[in-house]
Amino acid sequence: MTLPAIQSASIEPAPPRALMVGLGSAMGHDQLGWWAAAAVKDKAPCGVEVRRAAAAADVLDWMGDCKRLHVCDACVGTGVPGRVVRWRWPSPELLAVHWSGTHDWSLPAALKLAEQLGRLPAEVVVWGIEIGTPGGSELRAATLDRAVVTAAERICAELAADITTHA
Repeated sequence: MTLPAIQSASIEPAPPRALMVGLGSAMGHDQLGWWAAAAVKDKAPCGVEVRRAAAAADVLDWMGDCKRLHVCDACVGTGVPGRVVRWRWPSPELLAVHWSGTHDWSLPAALKLAEQLGRLPAEVVVWGIEIGTPGGSELRAATLDRAVVTAAERICAELAADITTHA
């Protein structure tokens, strides 16, 4: 008796329902987005992909078929150092904020390009963690730690609600 040949099939992983990106670098307060991403990754609900990016343009390559995008970065101009701010894209307020300085493009510029290319997910949420004066020392370690934890908790709560609502 001859057994039928087994056909191999490659199974593509399902695209993430949501993508969270921490934007930053290894330079001082610019690490905030990366730290927030690390904290979110530890608690992210199923169906959420978490990444770190050194450049806002990297996010364009990762959007793929995700339905929701959350990006977190250090910023200046939103108020008191350590404040966590949330915006839904598009928002004119995002253009007035100075984003952490070591990236090639600003986050709003990358999101605007994604929009023009038709690659922007249906929902985009931008999280900013205020650092005060760039390179300044207003932000003490305890304030910084609390801001990252607060941002991560708020991001995880919103992602979990999104996954539950849109499942």
